[in-house]
Amino acid sequence: MIIQVENVSKGLRLDVFLSGQKIPAAPSRSIVQKIIQLGWVSMKRPGERSFHVTRTASLKLQGTETIAVNEPETRPRPAPSGPEPKIIMENEHFFILDKPSGLLTHPASSLAFGMPAQAADKLGVFRDPSVLSWLMERFSFIENLPRRGIVHRLDRATSGILLVAKTERSYWGLTKLFSNRLMKKTYLALAAGCPENNILIDLPLLKRYQKTSVRVVAGHPGGQEAQTEIKILKSYDWASFLEVSPITGRTHQIRVHLASLGHPILGDPIYGKRNSQSIIKPSALSPQPFSRLMLHAWKLRFSYPAGTAEQLFQSPLPDDFTLEYQMHLQDQPGSYLVK
Repeated sequence: MIIQVENVSKGLRLDVFLSGQKIPAAPSRSIVQKIIQLGWVSMKRPGERSFHVTRTASLKLQGTETIAVNEPETRPRPAPSGPEPKIIMENEHFFILDKPSGLLTHPASSLAFGMPAQAADKLGVFRDPSVLSWLMERFSFIENLPRRGIVHRLDRATSGILLVAKTERSYWGLTKLFSNRLMKKTYLALAAGCPENNILIDLPLLKRYQKTSVRVVAGHPGGQEAQTEIKILKSYDWASFLEVSPITGRTHQIRVHLASLGHPILGDPIYGKRNSQSIIKPSALSPQPFSRLMLHAWKLRFSYPAGTAEQLFQSPLPDDFTLEYQMHLQDQPGSYLVK
């Protein structure tokens, strides 16, 4: 795409100018800035024989430049290297999916939702397999929905039930259920140590952004309110099997709340190391580490469309969770579950 800058645009920033040129791959100024940083944009001025790449979005135009926007070839989306999601149930309003541990819900970049899918592929947004890329490959209508139909998310390491809207109307309706706390969520967790009683954890959570990740801190006065109900299903010498119901839906909420009690979820590489050695006797520990986060999104209970009967959807414990449980505890987790 070749664009000739006229004198009327003299003094404009490069990103401001290009955001008004209706570039198919860059429908917003933030995406224009991204493609400039990636080297898609080159220019030449009168008297120059060739184009040169510019990566400065704030560059002021002189009104005489010729600009070239060179879109790279589309990068193929990688096939999932492990288990794929499964459709538990679908109707005209939504999908109920079963997400395996280790699979992203969606890319971290907001560009996964804010630009055409083909352009996102060129930017490498979908370079890691995710539930979203899996959906987009199979259902073309997903691309036209708000946030591609993603109503909520599960951490990459968490397995279990995931709700995805199929229409714009259902997206906003289901999102409202989450924001009004009318979506009842139940998880299963294997945690270090043994809480003395069932408990409601009420501790605010604060996000702290690092270069490539987010850490969440419990109990910070500047944090968002967060509540989690904990019910003990089975206690062992050095671990406990828990039914966990988050009332709010904060990032890493269950993991951080349990770690703040001194009972981190087993297999948690982020929040599990700090407190686990003070809770578990070294002699009681299994010699093998846990190969996955022992957290599973088990049930969703909600009513949609409005006025219909409440429905319960359930994701069975996956084999990798059950095998870890059996290997470390010589017991069967399913015997403690009430459907």
